[in-house]
Amino acid sequence: MRKYIQIFQHQKDNLLFFIFLPVGFSISLFLFRVAFTGSIHYAFLLWNLFLAFLPLGISTIMVQKKNSRWLYYFFPGIFWLLFLPNGPYIITDFIHLEEANTVPLWFDLMLILTFAWNGLMFWLISISQFNYIIKDKLKPIINIMVNQLIIFLSALGVYLGRYGRWNSWDFFIDPFEIVEKVIYMTLHPKNFPGFYGMTITIYIFLVLLFSFIQRLTNHAKPLSITQT
Repeated sequence: MRKYIQIFQHQKDNLLFFIFLPVGFSISLFLFRVAFTGSIHYAFLLWNLFLAFLPLGISTIMVQKKNSRWLYYFFPGIFWLLFLPNGPYIITDFIHLEEANTVPLWFDLMLILTFAWNGLMFWLISISQFNYIIKDKLKPIINIMVNQLIIFLSALGVYLGRYGRWNSWDFFIDPFEIVEKVIYMTLHPKNFPGFYGMTITIYIFLVLLFSFIQRLTNHAKPLSITQT
């Protein structure tokens, strides 16, 4: 575990650069659109990106503050898991894309795409950090199962956020209502078009993305986000 902490500490400045450079690009595109049109139509992208960054901040702290006791990670881990779907959630913001007379359609397409890209990168880095925490604590097969569960919950969270209109903090307000609603959706999918289809599709997409990045970090050191 110490080796992984040293890797993240050694790469901290470099990693932050590659995180905030595309974030700065996204914000620059948004500010340009505001200056050009006088409209803050896509301001929600800034809030969504902030929510997507929260789990990355939490996982970074958990990696740097090493502790051998599981209880130390319990409460931060709950917050981390609840906010984790906010990363891939941004890809659903493409539903807001529409033809406008003020800016070309391609500009708004790139605007949303860059925010979605950043959200996915936050999600990937955060899960990678989480894996460094549990790597020495779980058997490999259990580790794989935990990863798959987390990825599936991320996909489910995207659906619940987009069509259930729940936020991450709603779980703290009334968790039983959310659990009851998810069970009802599972048993009566005809009343919720796309529940299974969208959740499974996003799950497969995230699995493929996560697996690809994992393979790069393991076998392509020049492209790795965690190794020199």
